[in-house]
Amino acid sequence: MHMSELTVQELEFLDKVNKVNRKFCKDEQKSLWNVCKGYLNKIFTDNLLDLPETESKPIFLKINGLEPEKKSVNMLF
Repeated sequence: MHMSELTVQELEFLDKVNKVNRKFCKDEQKSLWNVCKGYLNKIFTDNLLDLPETESKPIFLKINGLEPEKKSVNMLF
């Protein structure tokens, strides 16, 4: 699938996803590129914005090439 094959509904959806993605990627053009590439590569589907943040955040990190935040573990011996 190519960008030219997307429906109006898909383009509107990607615009909404891009607005959320700007939290993770401040560069507007790069953000849109990452969103479109992630959608076309099936990293996420049209239910992304319906997912709870705990499920959607790792997807946004992945499409932007960011590592998930590592939880620090304090171990006392």
